Amino acid sequence: MTIATLGLIHRYIGFCTQAAQTLRTEFGTHDLLRAARASPTARTGELPNGARYEFHGVGCRYSSSTFVVDFDFGPDGRTDGFDAWRLALFAETQGAEFSQSLAEIDSDLHQLMKEGAVIAPRLSPSEHLLYLAREKPSGVEGRTVSQK
Repeated sequence: MTIATLGLIHRYIGFCTQAAQTLRTEFGTHDLLRAARASPTARTGELPNGARYEFHGVGCRYSSSTFVVDFDFGPDGRTDGFDAWRLALFAETQGAEFSQSLAEIDSDLHQLMKEGAVIAPRLSPSEHLLYLAREKPSGVEGRTVSQK
């Protein structure tokens, strides 16, 4: 059901934003990937609030007592991109409210792309990420599912 998946997307983005802001405050910089790459000891750790983080590739896994998100960074450090795998992983930590399988989420994302609610702009450094159409980066036109 695409409505449930839209709710999941919004919740996921909210928690990614919260996680990134916490990390940016802790590291004292907006560019978290640069900070993590500058020091091998900064790649994984525990924050004063008890949350744990682990940078990987172009992303980060953040685990707190209330949620777990794995996100890849988009252009300019954006954290509002998503894909079916990340949404399914997040859904598993959210209890019965979001019980969609990976296949159901993937199917819903294709439908949301056909409807124009979700776009796949293929932006570096994470060209696989999808975005809500209303949140698309300036100057980027949405792509349909057939342009994947």
